[in-house]
Amino acid sequence: MTELIKSLVDAIETDLGWCLVADLAALHGQDQAPWDGAWSATATIPGAAIGRNGLVLETVRRTPAHIRFELWTGEPPLPEPVWEDSWTGEIYLRSGRITLQDYYEEGYEQQVFDLGRPDSVWTARVQHKRLDNDREPDFPRDMYQVDIYRLQFWPRR
Repeated sequence: MTELIKSLVDAIETDLGWCLVADLAALHGQDQAPWDGAWSATATIPGAAIGRNGLVLETVRRTPAHIRFELWTGEPPLPEPVWEDSWTGEIYLRSGRITLQDYYEEGYEQQVFDLGRPDSVWTARVQHKRLDNDREPDFPRDMYQVDIYRLQFWPRR
């Protein structure tokens, strides 16, 4: 049976609407990073681009986005109800230690989530939801918006 090993919830607020989940090796110039000209997304879903050593995530400007990192022993079950924006595939992470960071402002590192294995390809699931004002129909839906992401990692088989 698949088990959750550990999890971490972090949040970030951006002025321009983009943040990164980046491998520490990429942040320290030891490998390709999402802002490098050679970096290209190998997968996308609405709100996210996934590639070597990182993910670029879209966020509502000036509103905290919440990201939940999860490490599993194997493929985790899908949540009920299933999130519409979801991708499952592989991602290479040089150090296996990832952190949340503002895309445009260097040094804005958050907590580090250690997957425990460097220089590895992981199976990952990226899920995204944008929550809108759905309780007050007389007011604009975008007066309240927040992004949530669930990033699940497990060993590649």
